Amino acid sequence: MQNKKIHLLEQTGITKGFPAFVIEKYLWVCILLKSIFQSRYANSIIFKAGTSLSKTNDVIDRFSEDIDFIIDRHLLGFDELNSKSQIKKLRKSSGGFIINKFREELIQQLDQLGISKELYEIKYNEDVDDTCDPNTLEIYYQSLVPVNNAYIQQKISYKNVA
Repeated sequence: MQNKKIHLLEQTGITKGFPAFVIEKYLWVCILLKSIFQSRYANSIIFKAGTSLSKTNDVIDRFSEDIDFIIDRHLLGFDELNSKSQIKKLRKSSGGFIINKFREELIQQLDQLGISKELYEIKYNEDVDDTCDPNTLEIYYQSLVPVNNAYIQQKISYKNVA
């Protein structure tokens, strides 16, 4: 089965003109996007596809390894943001949400997609700061194919801006 997956990555790479490890990274990005948008939080998440849209319109030609998104503040119990202190509270709440509830939901959704926990690791900073964005989850995946490029890591970052 693993040889078949490697063969598919290599053949897709040949067809698309990219190394197999780039195709594999794109596959992981797609898997992670699917996990977000089938989650219980899907209706409260806005995908910020700046790099993707720019690449589609030939504005830039670079590889994106981040998934940037915004969480609707109402999900976190914030209707109005009338002061700096409310914005700080939102940032802190958002950070806690990302590293706890959202991360747990992500793991559950990956499991439902048949992605074994042995194939990835999620890292994050446990210190939630109320003074800055974004709050990030880093998903490190085990590559099936050799990676001969130091720039492209086996990592996808979920970046949330409150």
